[in-house]
Amino acid sequence: MALEADVDRALARMAGAAGTRGAAVRLRVELLA
Repeated sequence: MALEADVDRALARMAGAAGTRGAAVRLRVELLA
């Protein structure tokens, strides 16, 4: 889906901007999921 690709791109951009902090947040989200 196009929407899914847009979301992936947005998440990648935010993770890149946040750097290691973004990675830590993603890890926490995966642990909570």
